[in-house]
Amino acid sequence: GGTYKGIAGILVNTNDGADTVTNRGNIEEDKSKTNVRAYGAVVNKGTFVNYGNIKLKDSLDHQANQITSEDMKKVNVGIFANSTNKLDTTITNRGDITIGDSTNNKNIGSWAIYGYNVNTGAKEDGSNSKITVNRNNYGIYSGDGNVNIQSTKLLVGNDTVLGHVKTTSGVSTASRSEERLS
Repeated sequence: GGTYKGIAGILVNTNDGADTVTNRGNIEEDKSKTNVRAYGAVVNKGTFVNYGNIKLKDSLDHQANQITSEDMKKVNVGIFANSTNKLDTTITNRGDITIGDSTNNKNIGSWAIYGYNVNTGAKEDGSNSKITVNRNNYGIYSGDGNVNIQSTKLLVGNDTVLGHVKTTSGVSTASRSEERLS
């Protein structure tokens, strides 16, 4: 099993930019032989509304200092707008997205959401959606259009900075004396 060249859980390629595709299922990457180009959903044209959870493995199985700009075209993305016309795509996420393993130092350059006209919001049960991206990765990118982030918990990174431990659980394990800056 596993992929060598990449895979998408859902491909949204409607006839009209005003068409909508809604996902209520979960998308999870099982395994990969290359650690490149795993997409929860690819949106070529139309509106994609996601209520499901998306979980992708680590991307680019190299140390950060070995990554080139060409490698960055191969990263994993939870929801990816692949349109040349930014007005043709809208992404609305109301599910949890998790990218990478917080214990691994090799997950590089992945995105939870990469697109145009990005919205996030609460799950169907009213609880906050959660986007978790681990070290060396990115949360939300919009090349243009409106970005509206609501009812979403965004957890980024897990490295130690200036004595303060950042975690992907949203709770710091640093003691009071470690947090003091002098």
